[in-house]
Amino acid sequence: MQLDRHKNQAHLLASTPALVETPQVHPLADYFSQDDGTLPEIELHFAVSADMPSAFTRLFTLGARVERGCLWDKTSGREIPFTGPQDASRVSEGVVEPFHVLAQGIDIDGQPLPDLGVMVCEHVLTLDYCMGPDWDAPRIDALLSLLRQLQQQGGQVRIPWWQADGEQEFLQALCCGGVDG
Repeated sequence: MQLDRHKNQAHLLASTPALVETPQVHPLADYFSQDDGTLPEIELHFAVSADMPSAFTRLFTLGARVERGCLWDKTSGREIPFTGPQDASRVSEGVVEPFHVLAQGIDIDGQPLPDLGVMVCEHVLTLDYCMGPDWDAPRIDALLSLLRQLQQQGGQVRIPWWQADGEQEFLQALCCGGVDG
């Protein structure tokens, strides 16, 4: 009798499906998950133009790499190569035109971000991203963490791309800490 009971318990355990942890859906997932071919933009506006270059430099302290890029030098009237984060200061000084680069390798607390496009203007950094499956909940939270860091450097976040409701959802997530907020 004892043997039958243990046999029955073993059968029940073997036939019970294992609990599989389902990934937590991020409240902002709709703004990241489906690659529709667009490059949504997140703007950071700086009241003081000197704050923009330091925010751009912050991306590089977090591991950003730019493989290639070019700038338009206003003085020479020629294209010159991107040389590093210091080029953002040249934009705020009016020496070069605003430029766009692809930042790869940004890491936020061990969480690598997908590539981000970065448009550097005198008072604005605009981040653009390719939507798709690379944007899981931890990476969305890492992006929110990056945006909070850039806010601490004087950036005011605006997301007109997603209209008023989407911008409000982003700002709420920024304020409250993402999934756990």
